[in-house]
Amino acid sequence: MNRKFSQQCNIGNGVPHTRGDEPCPAQIQADTDALTSSANAYANSASNSETQAGISESNAGNSETNANTSAVNASLAHDQAVIAKNTAQTHEANTTFLYNAFSAYYLGAKASAPTVDNLGNPLVQGALYWDTTLQLMQVRNATTWQPL
Repeated sequence: MNRKFSQQCNIGNGVPHTRGDEPCPAQIQADTDALTSSANAYANSASNSETQAGISESNAGNSETNANTSAVNASLAHDQAVIAKNTAQTHEANTTFLYNAFSAYYLGAKASAPTVDNLGNPLVQGALYWDTTLQLMQVRNATTWQPL
């Protein structure tokens, strides 16, 4: 660095520094302090950036864990929905079976004796119907209807 310094400054104890071809020691110290301060500021900024990067990395890890947990929960919910669907279908089949069985035995109110059940099937022994003409319950034996 070939720069000429013309300012006058003290080198310590009030002794003036007057050499124009050398920098003033006080100026060197001020420049050094300024550079040190600037370097410290950059170092602090870099350290803060590193800390923030670590926090971001940790947050990304937490997000990944949360996403994996959500995927597992979604899979479990799907499995539970399939089980519920299968259970509902089983209940529907059972209800249909019971309804058909019930309608084979209880034929409802009729004005005349039925010859087939409500589904068009042959009558079963023990079938019932309410005779609206005679105002009484009738039961089917092996071949005929009898009042209860």
